Amino acid sequence: MGVIFVRKREVSTREITTCYLRSLKHTPHIADRLKSAYPVIVNVAEMPEEERVQALDFISGVTYAVDGSYDQVGDNTFLFVPGNVILVDDE
Repeated sequence: MGVIFVRKREVSTREITTCYLRSLKHTPHIADRLKSAYPVIVNVAEMPEEERVQALDFISGVTYAVDGSYDQVGDNTFLFVPGNVILVDDE
């Protein structure tokens, strides 16, 4: 079996997408942004309450898959970042 070399995609972290989720059908868009190495701010305030947990579970799973992390930055608002971005808590 041969060796496969994978080059990590370098993306500027100056671009951050903000998504206001209204339904679960929009979560793949967030997953695609994270897989493309872009940070995403997600606001779930406009989602039905029963779908919020499902959406956040899915996005958290994608974040884990790309070696990323996340943090709650406000009421119903979260910052998800891929592995090429480090969240630093200055407190």
